[in-house]
Amino acid sequence: MRLFINYAQADFAVIQPIADTLRDAGHETTPADKLLPGADWAAEMQAAIDSADVLIYALSPDSLAGEWCQWASARAIAAGKPIIPVLLRESASIPDALQGLPLMDIATGFHEDDKQALLTALANTDVCIVTTAQSVTAPDTPA
Repeated sequence: MRLFINYAQADFAVIQPIADTLRDAGHETTPADKLLPGADWAAEMQAAIDSADVLIYALSPDSLAGEWCQWASARAIAAGKPIIPVLLRESASIPDALQGLPLMDIATGFHEDDKQALLTALANTDVCIVTTAQSVTAPDTPA
């Protein structure tokens, strides 16, 4: 399965073990660290979202404030992609559009049972689609 991991750069250390677990389970991940300065981020991120089967949204105060993270999640919602929200830090709030979706909470760490729960969530993505009643308007492409 192709996965787009939507996260803030400040959360890279927390995301890395999650990405490793997913790759070890045979999934293809597209984290934002593959985007290089000077690249057309909007085009590359849109292509990655379009080709992804699922978006994993790493929720933290940094990702929720990040324009690119907001843009990517709105694009995934507009495309009807399943979204698995993963709470990285307790201080992060859940966006209204993601309310009602199954939430993974790893604020206290990414443990063995969390790894299995994430893989199980990927097998049940039909419950991870944002409905039109919850949908959001994509913000303008960040500068």
